[in-house]
Amino acid sequence: MSKKAEKKKGSFLSEHKTKLIALAVLMLATYITFLPALENEFTNWDDPKYIIDNHIIKDLSWERTRAIFMDEERKSGLYAPLTYLSWAVEFSYVNLEPYVYHRDNIVLHLLNTALVFLLIMMLVGRIEAALITAALFGLHPMHVESVAWITERKDVLFTFFFLLSLISYTAYAFQEKNKKRNYIVAVLMMLLSLLSKPAAVVLPIMLLLIDYLKFRLLAEDGEDPEKTGLVARLMKDKRILIEKLPFFGLSLIWGYITVNTTRSIAEGDTFSLMERTLFAFYGLTNYLYKLILPIDLSCFYPYPRLIDGHLPIIYYIAPAIVISLAYLIYRSVKFTRDIVFGSLFFFFSIALVLQFFPVGPNIVTDRYTYVPYIGLFFIIGQAYLYVADSANKKIASFKNIMLIGLAGIMGACGYLSHERCKVWKNSETLWTDVIAKFPNTSEGYLNRGQYYTDSDQFDKALLDYEVTLQLNPKSTLAYINRGNVYGRRGVFDEALFNYGKAIELTPGASKIYLNRGNVYGMKGLIDSSIVDYTRAIALERNYLDAYINRAISYSKLRDFDNAFKDFNLALQINPRSFKTYAMRAYAYLDRGMYEACIADYNLLIQHDPNDVNSYFYRALAKQRNHDFAGAIVDYSVAIKLNPANASAYMNRGISYEALKQYKQALRDALSAQQGGQQVGAQYLQKLQALAAGP
Repeated sequence: MSKKAEKKKGSFLSEHKTKLIALAVLMLATYITFLPALENEFTNWDDPKYIIDNHIIKDLSWERTRAIFMDEERKSGLYAPLTYLSWAVEFSYVNLEPYVYHRDNIVLHLLNTALVFLLIMMLVGRIEAALITAALFGLHPMHVESVAWITERKDVLFTFFFLLSLISYTAYAFQEKNKKRNYIVAVLMMLLSLLSKPAAVVLPIMLLLIDYLKFRLLAEDGEDPEKTGLVARLMKDKRILIEKLPFFGLSLIWGYITVNTTRSIAEGDTFSLMERTLFAFYGLTNYLYKLILPIDLSCFYPYPRLIDGHLPIIYYIAPAIVISLAYLIYRSVKFTRDIVFGSLFFFFSIALVLQFFPVGPNIVTDRYTYVPYIGLFFIIGQAYLYVADSANKKIASFKNIMLIGLAGIMGACGYLSHERCKVWKNSETLWTDVIAKFPNTSEGYLNRGQYYTDSDQFDKALLDYEVTLQLNPKSTLAYINRGNVYGRRGVFDEALFNYGKAIELTPGASKIYLNRGNVYGMKGLIDSSIVDYTRAIALERNYLDAYINRAISYSKLRDFDNAFKDFNLALQINPRSFKTYAMRAYAYLDRGMYEACIADYNLLIQHDPNDVNSYFYRALAKQRNHDFAGAIVDYSVAIKLNPANASAYMNRGISYEALKQYKQALRDALSAQQGGQQVGAQYLQKLQALAAGP
């Protein structure tokens, strides 16, 4: 490094030393706050749909990447290919190790916290405001959901590019250097943000708000810009609008894509126009309340129940609260632009998810505040500057009190967030928390029951499903899940009854037919199982498990042509489905196609060198193909991996016998017998005689 470069670097560090130290302390505090999330598992709250069971992220090939960006699966209801790609990269390195997914969410949150600090520094040039805004952003409990929930990679990733776009635009608009480059970067970052989550469609409005805050909208010569109307100045300086056209163009494109992909859960005709309007006002007041008092948080907030045809009273009070606050914000324009900027930043970035058009099962959602709260945190930071810089001694005297108060608030936020991360430990802790907050809502019991089912705690699962159906007799999932429990317990008639009830409620749900097909298969009704798997495939054309299970059923009927056709279709859907390779390999073995069988087991062993079953069945294929020496090698590996594998001893002994190595054959036969394998007395006598020789 040249002396000039060293001097420049030293000058930069010296000039920004305080800022860098403050930011480093903040990021360390934020990291410690979210540290418990690193020990968390996946949850059953959308993680299976987006990640665990999502075959499209399990292959980084060009075909799969193209499928992600072309949204061929329509898996999520939201077009967010860059988020899917991030999961695909993680899966390619660590498979389904939750630590890495959580770590990356936290890293993105730390980067976002730093970017908020940088953005506010660029907007107001004061470290105090930047630090307060960034600290509240990094530590606030309402942001835990976006960070501790793996599925919400969408939030932290889109925000990263969203903030980079705002920063690049601010540099373009208010710095003389590299204007063209900064503008291009701003557009590119918006595109990446949209590819991460469609919520970035509001970004052009944020750019106009930055123009408003920074007096960028030009006034006539000699005219006070403070007194010039926003719209009037936009009309006079059309350049401000023209430069926004690429941003608004991207928003329009993504708006169209989102309308065509988003599936509303609470359909429009479920509630009246008036009720949905009240939902929007309630959402605003709730988010403002949780900003100040972030307690009783939940991953699930159910829609209200009508009482005598009316909503709870808070829904009718909410409009008055919002209108009163809007009036105060309007009046504040005479004194400062900060409140208008922060309030509109909050409103426009949260407006699309205020459930006027219901897009989910929640009336409000913690994660929706991840970006919007930046505007409100900005107001708090500017409020501190107003007090600290006031010429009025009485107001200025509150500086230290306010500073102590803010420090206490940040400490409380850090503690609450730290504890909130623990709620996301696993599905049991998550849904037990929901049940504690909303004991009369079925969703918590249903999802906790699913966790108990997955962890083989069947008695607890059945109790939760019973409560679910008491609270919501039309819960299709409760019937499906209860059917699954009975199926796994071998109570097949009860399982079929529950699947039948589920089909009555939701005849178009492919998963019901898959599960009922499985039970038919376990009962030995193979033809019936094939009918159900075929129905599941008709409802969901790329249903991987349905193809695999139908192939297994065809194999049981010795209809190997159709079986191999389905196995191959399954591998087209997911070329990395090792379950498919394992099932196809066994079918090849059963069909006597030993070379094809061995090829599949070669691939499986390459994927998992410690898979004892792959060695055992490859050995069996070699043995039946008269490659006895090769079979002995594979049986030996299987025995090394599992010394209690009596079948491997027995079959290795048979291979030794074929090679006329009778002593080794006798030794293995005796080991198999000791391991519990039935070995005929006549066979042992024959081997003893052969081993003794002439």
